[in-house]
Amino acid sequence: MLETIEQSNGWLNGYVWGTPMLILLMGTGVVLTVLTRAVQFRYLGFALK
Repeated sequence: MLETIEQSNGWLNGYVWGTPMLILLMGTGVVLTVLTRAVQFRYLGFALK
């Protein structure tokens, strides 16, 4: 029983933390950049002072 759970968990972790998670993270970054009108780039000079 425990081996089955471990195998299922291993498969699920391999799937979730692979390509789908990369796409979601990059998509979230793009959406937040657009919604905040690229605040991380506009105020970079101010942040580095």
